[in-house]
Parts: sequence; C-alpha cells; structure tokens
Amino acid sequence: MPVTVSVIIGAYNAEKFLPAGLDCILEQTYKDLDIVIVDDGSTDETGVICGSLAAKDTRIRVFHKDNGGLASARNYGLDQARGAYIAFYDVDDSVDPDWIEENVKLLEASNAEMAMHGFTVFDQDAGQLDTIRFPSLHFRSNKELRENFAKYFVFVRHGNGFVWNKIYRKSFLDAVHARFGGERIRQDEPFNLRLYLRVTNIVIGGGTPYHYIVHKGKIASKYISERFGICQSIYLGFGVFCRQWGIDRPELQDYNAARHVGDIISVITSDLLHPDCPLTLGQRRAAALSIMKDPHTKECLARICQGAVSPGRAVFLFCLRHDLPLAMLVIGGAGKMIRKAIGK
Repeated sequence: MPVTVSVIIGAYNAEKFLPAGLDCILEQTYKDLDIVIVDDGSTDETGVICGSLAAKDTRIRVFHKDNGGLASARNYGLDQARGAYIAFYDVDDSVDPDWIEENVKLLEASNAEMAMHGFTVFDQDAGQLDTIRFPSLHFRSNKELRENFAKYFVFVRHGNGFVWNKIYRKSFLDAVHARFGGERIRQDEPFNLRLYLRVTNIVIGGGTPYHYIVHKGKIASKYISERFGICQSIYLGFGVFCRQWGIDRPELQDYNAARHVGDIISVITSDLLHPDCPLTLGQRRAAALSIMKDPHTKECLARICQGAVSPGRAVFLFCLRHDLPLAMLVIGGAGKMIRKAIGK
C-alpha cells in the first residue's frame, strides 16, 4: 500500500511562478501526495491562483495566514501535514517527475529517518548551471553520520544546509519536535542542525532531481534590517552545534569564520546600500562600523587566511580589518553602479 507524502509549499507573492511552478509537483510519477500550500499573507493573486488549482486537484490543500515569513509558513504546513513523509518545495524552483518516487523507494528500503539527494543550481544572472551530485550512501548510526558530516553536509559547493534536497520521515520530526525558528531568512540550516544531533539512520541518493534557480536580481531583491543579527546567529549556532556534536575541528572553525565574513561583506555592501534601506548615510556608516567592531567579526577576521583572494574581496577585508566603514560603503556603492551599467 503506498504511503502519503506531504509536500509543503510556503507561498508569498508568488503569482508569477504559479501555476507553472506547481506543474512539476502535480505531474510527479508518485501520485499519493498531500500538497500543502500555505499562502503567507500574500498581497498579490497568489491566494486566488492557489484556490483555483485546489479546485482542480483534490490533493492540493490551501491555507491562508497572516504574513510571518517562510519559517512560520513551513511550521504551519507541518502542523497540517498528513503524510508519512515530508518534503519541502519552493515554488520558484523545479523538480524531476520522479523526485518523490525515487526518495520514497530509498526511505522504504532503508527505513531511514531522512533521505538526501543532489541538486542543480542555475544562476540566471550568470547563465550558469552547476550540478552537485553525491554518491549513494547509507549511514546507519549517528556516529557514522558524524564521521562523514563535513564531507557531505558542509564542504559542498553552494552549501548543503537546505531542506529542499532532503525528505523526512514525519514520525521522526514529530519525535524530536522539529520546527523552524523565527528567522526571516536562512531558516534551513538551524532546522537541519537540530536534526543531525538526533538522527540515527540517513540515506543519500545518487540523483540530482531538485533544480534550484537563482533568479535575476535575487541577492539584492529584499532589504532585511535584521540580516546581520540573523547571520551572526547562524555563525554562533554552527559553532555551538560543532561543540555539542564533538566535531569542533579547525577546518570547520575556519569554514564558519570565512562564511561569516562573507555574510558581513554582503550585509554592508548590499543591505546597507539597498534602495529600501531607510538609514541616512551617517546612520549607515555607524551601522557598518558597529558590525566591524563586533567581537565576533574580529574573531572571524583573525581566523581566516591571508592567502589568495579576489581583488574586490581583498579590498573589503582591508576595510573590515582597519575599521573603514565609509570607504567600504563607497567602494560597494561604486561596484553596484558599475555592475548595473554593464548589465550584471
């Protein structure tokens, strides 16, 4: 007897991706689906479009809630899910027709609590496609997962903290009371890190059925005033996780520090220069200086190597190390103007 799989979709102002974005879910070769769409307070026609789709396919259930961010939408979906397995799908991406079927086969054959698979990344701005593929593996204990964690879950191009390339046994999520935190962005990694401490059986498939799309202008599309705080919580949370799990090794500390510095550069040169940022130039300078002088920023800068980096990154690192917020803002703004002028 087939088991039901709940596909949870948080949708906010997604009208331009609907219904095309749902077609690859409706056309899955595995038919026993519980498609849970949570309209997260959309102000466009998302709710109306989802309602019309649900009227045509009884597997779709649509819920409407006040806007609270993707994490709250996914939590709402988890509360409503009926399936034995849980998958998360972003409606602006796409998946192969056998995405669900192949993962159910893996989970059923292994009795695993989680399944993971490879993915592709298509950057629309750069016109580049990258494929991330893993070998077929089965970790049958938490110790075995811990021994292989860095290789397959950290040191992966584009990262591997995502929930969309993993499918979860619902009974496992319920047993560990798994829910997303309150972050407006970067919710996936903290969710998964809490699971890795508890999982005892995880299977990895060799395919690449999920296709993540970096849409044009996506990086700079949204101003988030608390982005630095979120990035810092990710940095600190990863450190706590490594210590709890006994994997607080230098290479993971270096990775965590380098990633946080990259996040800091992005916050100063993107968010503080975003058209929607309400701060005056003086306030932006003060905010950037506060970030630069933060003890965790200095801690990370001391850890990262002085080796070969791109000229642009080298300039930003110099500004960070010498507390030069205005210079960093000016250089970042000039770079944005140049990229806009040349259409990149």
